Amino acid sequence: MFGIRITSNGVVGWIVGRDCEVLLFKDKPTATAALKKMKADERYSWNCETAVAEFPGWGKK
Repeated sequence: MFGIRITSNGVVGWIVGRDCEVLLFKDKPTATAALKKMKADERYSWNCETAVAEFPGWGKK
């Protein structure tokens, strides 16, 4: 599963959905499309590094 990874000052986090769970996608193209849509939404501010990446689970890098 793929998610949208956020990195700020060396700290890695993941975009979460309304259920407070990591927002996961079945494949990289789907996650990439979701990130592109989010970046086009003026409600969001992007002042940190974002990338689509495979979600390894909690407690892993």
